[in-house]
Amino acid sequence: MKKNFAFLFAFIAGCGMGIFPCNAQDSRVPVLFLKGDHQASADAGLRALSLNVMTAESDEIFYLSGLSCLKNGDYVNAAKLFNKVIKDFRRSEYIDEARIGLADSLYLKGDVAGARKKYEQFLIARPSSGLKPGVYYRLYLLEKKARRQSEARTYTEKLKSEFPRSFEASMDRDIFPVASAANENRPAVNSRDVSLAGYSIQVGAFSKRVNAERLLQRLSSQGYSPYIEDLQSGGRRIFKVRVGPVGRFPDARALQRRLTADGYPTRLDSR
Repeated sequence: MKKNFAFLFAFIAGCGMGIFPCNAQDSRVPVLFLKGDHQASADAGLRALSLNVMTAESDEIFYLSGLSCLKNGDYVNAAKLFNKVIKDFRRSEYIDEARIGLADSLYLKGDVAGARKKYEQFLIARPSSGLKPGVYYRLYLLEKKARRQSEARTYTEKLKSEFPRSFEASMDRDIFPVASAANENRPAVNSRDVSLAGYSIQVGAFSKRVNAERLLQRLSSQGYSPYIEDLQSGGRRIFKVRVGPVGRFPDARALQRRLTADGYPTRLDSR
């Protein structure tokens, strides 16, 4: 925020008209998000939303701030931010992700019927989207939790028949049985020095190494450079599959878009 009071009112007026961002931190939302400062990222996006700030990067700001709200458990404001992208940025590269994010926020705040409707609407509106396997998997989990076994089975069958090689199809024992527990003791495959500077794209996280290796092999066959990160979280062992690292943020974003187009859910992380 500028401190020179001589320009304060003109500055605020300009913000309200969408001429320029009200706070330099608003344009830093991608950096805050990558650093894991989700509270600051969410606050910046909500501030821009309340002042109706509109810039060339506003769709990215609102989308990433919505994700930060999800991570913070603020599902009401997450829905507001995703709705902003959907309604005011119809040609945004984030439009599909925002539609799914809105459905996710409804589901997480307990509106199962509303979430189901949004997921199903997405499938109708975007039948060729690379995000389709992820929506199938969400609907499968939703119906499974709601104990609607027949409906859940419908989505497992869709994943099997339409996307048998998708990593969503390997994320649950009900969809594809995992290999024997003996495989759990094998060393990590293609591990990489995660201290390297730059950015990486996370495309999966598994409690079983065999599932992480399956995804790694698929990514390698498609020309990517994946690796597995073996971590401990809350007393549990987690195997994260990442692609990268990439030195420049624009290059990382391009890689993320390519992975998304190939049907992988992605998360861009700074190293």
